[in-house]
Amino acid sequence: MSNLDKVSVVMPVYNGETSVLESIDSILSQKYSSLELIVIDDCSTDRSLSIIKQRALLDSRMVIISLPDNRGVASARNAGIEASTGRYIAFCDADDIWLSDKLEKQIAAFEATRAAICFGSYALIDEKGAYLGTRKVPEGFISLQEMLFFNRIGNLTSIIDLDLCAKPLQLPIKHEDYAMWLSLMMGGATAYALSDCLGCYRIHSGNITKNKFHSAVWHYKILKDILCLKRISAIYFTIMGRILLFIDRLS
Repeated sequence: MSNLDKVSVVMPVYNGETSVLESIDSILSQKYSSLELIVIDDCSTDRSLSIIKQRALLDSRMVIISLPDNRGVASARNAGIEASTGRYIAFCDADDIWLSDKLEKQIAAFEATRAAICFGSYALIDEKGAYLGTRKVPEGFISLQEMLFFNRIGNLTSIIDLDLCAKPLQLPIKHEDYAMWLSLMMGGATAYALSDCLGCYRIHSGNITKNKFHSAVWHYKILKDILCLKRISAIYFTIMGRILLFIDRLS
């Protein structure tokens, strides 16, 4: 497989036995087939690793990394990023699902826009797969300033072109993907949004941010401590971001 146009898909797994196979199959059945799927088992205590190994016997595009101890999602993703060999890096967690034309649409968007990051809209589903709604994004480029208010990039829909920016790494903090996108864009990476629905994000008790205050604190800390914004600017973007996010969710 040539690395020229290959997509390296990074999938961290921790105790995902009930959903990981569906997530894997949604990637391996992509219409755009030039990919590798790097599955990082973060020392699962259930049958996840066994399920992953059995599926890998059927498709040589799968690469398995088994961590000796539980390190958290950021470290697991970093292990996958470091092992990647493709031009592009994409992300999918072990409870999310891609639509079959996701990569096909995004590779075409890269060629048309020359953006460094591409993402899109996505559906929300519950633990049983029932449709709950759609998080829509408007078509077009987004600016760094827009991203300072709140994270507009759904991680499961994102792809990075490594021809245009260096391999990213995620910090072991809350909202690790948000910090990564901001760091890339601070370095000059451009981001393009497709309005098309590209995947399904599974809502369950483990991934709902119930405490809005804590979410705002994490947001503030990323702006102040990671991006090194002045305190007053970090406070402004955090407060206004909560308001804009609330309005966005109502639309």
